Amino acid sequence: MDLRETVFDEHHDRLEQILATHEEPKDGYRLRDVCLYVVGECRRSQLCAELLRAKNMEAVGELLNVSHDGCRLVRFDDEGNKTLWQPSASDAHLDTLTADAQSLDNRRQEQAALWRQPGAFRSSSEALDEIVDISLRVEGVLGAQLAGAAAGGTVMMLVRNRALERLRRILVEKYYLPRDLSPQIDQCVPVEGAGVIEY
Repeated sequence: MDLRETVFDEHHDRLEQILATHEEPKDGYRLRDVCLYVVGECRRSQLCAELLRAKNMEAVGELLNVSHDGCRLVRFDDEGNKTLWQPSASDAHLDTLTADAQSLDNRRQEQAALWRQPGAFRSSSEALDEIVDISLRVEGVLGAQLAGAAAGGTVMMLVRNRALERLRRILVEKYYLPRDLSPQIDQCVPVEGAGVIEY
């Protein structure tokens, strides 16, 4: 028995109900792109904890950037021009990654590492992508990615203290003022988090 048929048979009515709520995308449902994002994100999450313990903030920033690339819709250049962002999990791309991972070339192996694969979840918006791209051009911003896209989204950034005021000024100048928007920029400082208090 084909497992795919079993899964679809079991959930057929619910899937039909969900699929009936919208037009099928012109290029179909790109499930492998989403799966590559999710598997890569799992690996990035594992690495993030290790990198935070090692206090390697530059590498944490790189994880944020790859994660956002997996969510983005467009990329903005220095002049504010946008281009469609189209990563792929095609057979050809996956074959190339496999060959790179199995090669004896360390550079190719590193580029094929799972954490470096953004996939394509496409949960961002053009506004969030623009904020990320503006921010990443500011010296001292180590990384930026969307958070909470299902609720409208926001951007979280990993920023060196010395760059914070410059980042605020540039975001106001290049994003908020041209749209006649009030700046919504909050500084958050990480804390240790939940724990057990003994007394």
